[in-house]
Amino acid sequence: MRFLAASVVRGFVLPLLVVLALLESAHAAKETRRNAVHVARASSARSVALVGAPTNLGQRRVGVESAPETLRRLARDGALAPPGWDVHDLGDAFAREDGFRSAADAAADGGATPFAAASAAHRKLADAVTRALGAGRHDVVLALGGDHSVSIGSIAGVLRDAPSARIVWIDAHADVNTERTSPSGNLHGMALAVSRQRRGLSRDDSNDFGGAYDWLRTTRAPPLDLAKRVTYVGSRELDPGEETLLNALNVSRFTGVDDLRAFTASLASDDDPGSPIHASLDVDVLDPSAFMPCVGTRARGGLTTEQCVDVLRALAATGRVRSADVVELNLEACETDEERAASAANAAALLNALLKSP
Repeated sequence: MRFLAASVVRGFVLPLLVVLALLESAHAAKETRRNAVHVARASSARSVALVGAPTNLGQRRVGVESAPETLRRLARDGALAPPGWDVHDLGDAFAREDGFRSAADAAADGGATPFAAASAAHRKLADAVTRALGAGRHDVVLALGGDHSVSIGSIAGVLRDAPSARIVWIDAHADVNTERTSPSGNLHGMALAVSRQRRGLSRDDSNDFGGAYDWLRTTRAPPLDLAKRVTYVGSRELDPGEETLLNALNVSRFTGVDDLRAFTASLASDDDPGSPIHASLDVDVLDPSAFMPCVGTRARGGLTTEQCVDVLRALAATGRVRSADVVELNLEACETDEERAASAANAAALLNALLKSP
């Protein structure tokens, strides 16, 4: 099987050999970068801020915590954002060791999620996102995951700054399980359930992960209204409990090619056109058999890079995207350099599309 890199996408060329050179040290552990790094562009450029969230605590595989550094390499080489953007790296929201669990530790814990540690990391990310948005110096704030549980933090940070923000969840999965409905028990599949701030997350109704996420209520992060504020794009592998909930709430979902066209059209008729948009991009929305093999949770089928690029360009064209996260890129989840290069190149193509100027 040959994987299709981003060079096939209109308006974006990133040769595989370039990506391989950028990724040659992709698995090396990095110290937390506390000082801002400025990737200079034109003085009239728009500004995107990068905030790292190097964690794998929301699932059981290693490797996904290294993705922020991979994406930073692409940014330093000018491959992450299109011309006309000023890239500011604000460092990691938390130390890598605070968001990391080895495979041996996960096995010793029986795979149980370390909720307290994950929550502490997510709270720091929420604070970093709120600061970056509130400063008003950046047009877009981009959180670099990490597994998709990091969106608990990024969404909290966004809603503190703009309670009316819309969430566009671009993912193969719905990630709205509770501990009782989740087959795996992994936190990255419960991210939106946590963001709703409803009781009953744990198997024990009185527990709610030991109160790990009580800070959402005490730090002015509004509960996420799933029915009014969330739109799913590309979801195709839902667990039964998730399907029941989304149907009951009549949550908007766009999946097939015709649905994607309908989603694009819906942006022009939004009943709240002034609200900012947070795009939560899980790269496993792409077809893993041809476009995104380096993910930990593969779902059969999925979007082509071209289809997802079209969705992201439509979002960018609204001029309302103020924040986003990109998650679940895991270069250790695939076997060959070709797979790693194609996955990284396609992730870069998606971010280029999201940052297209309106």
